Amino acid sequence: MGNDSVFFEKLMIAAGKLTTAFMLISIIFGFYRRKHLNKPLKVFLWYCIATLFVSVLHQTFIWATGYFRDIAVPLLNKYHIEDTNFMGILAYLSNFSLLGWYFQEVIPHEKIAQSVRWISRGLFVFALIDYLFIGDFREYGVFSPAASSIFCFILPLIHLWFLYREDARVPLSKNPYFWIAIGLLLPNLVGCFLHFTGNAIYGEDFTLFVKISTGKMVIEIIGQIFLAIGFNYARFAQFLPLREE
Repeated sequence: MGNDSVFFEKLMIAAGKLTTAFMLISIIFGFYRRKHLNKPLKVFLWYCIATLFVSVLHQTFIWATGYFRDIAVPLLNKYHIEDTNFMGILAYLSNFSLLGWYFQEVIPHEKIAQSVRWISRGLFVFALIDYLFIGDFREYGVFSPAASSIFCFILPLIHLWFLYREDARVPLSKNPYFWIAIGLLLPNLVGCFLHFTGNAIYGEDFTLFVKISTGKMVIEIIGQIFLAIGFNYARFAQFLPLREE
């Protein structure tokens, strides 16, 4: 591995640590406003906690394989594991379950909300099948990361469309769902590109892959700030309209 590759790999690891640290911000604000959290916001807080857990697990694995190198390297070589791609399934399952549950609760149209429920369950099951029986769990993958990225991009986009159309007593600037939708939309906009091209870029130009991944992490940090703003406005959720039956 050349000096440039080593530098960019260290850069991505540092950006990952910083992103993980910023995940605490939204969770702190969520607990700070916990008395005002309705059911959807409680579900989303659990999603934030699950996302932090996966990220910490990811960072712990990187640290442990470096600190206990003599033990880790032979074990990883035995199973032909060269990176952390095998852990991606945890994030996908969290997206399809908890994030799907959140949008099922906040999307105001009953039929669309029910569609989100069944699509979420279907993607959850198929992601497990793909991970265990179809794809190679050590590779970046094609279906699961692409499906997860599209899922996490389309749902906040759909919800934003409803938020702009609804006649609510709460302005968008104080609507917690609005800030959460924006906070999810931004990083997944880059994520869609990365997930569709991740395998090819990773194999052909590792440096470019790291640059794009690091850029995505910077946007994720901005997204976490928006999520924190959303939790901060949780007290206004009681004034938002209920779902249409």
